[in-house]
Amino acid sequence: MSGAAGERSGAPPTLLVIDDDADVRRAEVEALERVGLTVVEAADGVAGLLAARRRAFDAVILDLRMPGLDGLEVLAALRREQADLPVVVVSGQGTFDDAVEALRRGAWDYVQKPFAADALCDAAAQAVARSRQLAAAREEHAGLEALVAERTAALEQRAAALRRLLEQVAGTASHLVELRDPYTAGHMRRVGELSLRVGERLGLEEPRLETLRFAAQLHDLGKAAIPVELLVKPGRLSPAEWGLVKSHAAVGAELLAGIEFPGPVAQVVRQHHERLDGSGYPDGLAGGVILVEAQLVAVADVVEAMATDRPYRAALGLPAARAELTRARGRLLLPDVVDACLEVLAAEDLPWLAPRG
Repeated sequence: MSGAAGERSGAPPTLLVIDDDADVRRAEVEALERVGLTVVEAADGVAGLLAARRRAFDAVILDLRMPGLDGLEVLAALRREQADLPVVVVSGQGTFDDAVEALRRGAWDYVQKPFAADALCDAAAQAVARSRQLAAAREEHAGLEALVAERTAALEQRAAALRRLLEQVAGTASHLVELRDPYTAGHMRRVGELSLRVGERLGLEEPRLETLRFAAQLHDLGKAAIPVELLVKPGRLSPAEWGLVKSHAAVGAELLAGIEFPGPVAQVVRQHHERLDGSGYPDGLAGGVILVEAQLVAVADVVEAMATDRPYRAALGLPAARAELTRARGRLLLPDVVDACLEVLAAEDLPWLAPRG
């Protein structure tokens, strides 16, 4: 009954007295009632268990020697069904070993027969206090659980709303880029699709995949600040033009820096052109300083750039993309990321990755 005593926490204390000796039982009841306790009687173990199942009690006074179900059997049943219900066993001198065994099995206290009324009432009062204490603790715990559940639900609702807002922001940003340069927007979607598949194959957990999802979708956002004619120029760029194009990684990170994305989205956008040997841009980072998510975007970026058509040239093909990844493995790009990407490419389950050349 772990909840039964809790239901009684504001009600007058009620005890169940189980004793097959009518005279002893009557004496126990009178002693307990004199100190203001409400008492329900049961003449044997079966009747006592039925009474305990029908209503809530603060404590039980239990005789050990009874016909049919004896006290130890009743105690075992009460412990199974109502583990927190305090049980005070009453034993004669000849059943002292049974009383010790009852305490070992979970009885709260024992009173020896012939009992003194004060001793019985004192044991009953302590049992009731214990019962009310446990009930109060359960109520407090339930209240805290309800409060935690309420606040957790509110936080989850807020997180879901924030995620929807961020998705709208990302979608709007991609759309704005697409209005200006349809190629760049399509490129970001394709890089996002491939990098997520590679991240999943690497076993990234959902929070990191979510960071990757946003970062990959927005990795070239900074190209909105680059003149379109430079992005589609078929010939070699001048050093000044190339420097302007390279600025897109830093510009994109700056545009995203003030938005509370789940994880370091702006950093991934800034680092997606960094390379392990320090030859990348904009910061010349090297080795383990580069975020894995940025390397995932980088690998997908290389594949998409080579395996699909560009405004100024036809696709070089998937075999060329695989060869480029192999050359860059361990020198420019993380080996584990490259290997996972090659595994994904082997499946050839992305429509835009149809092999050519």
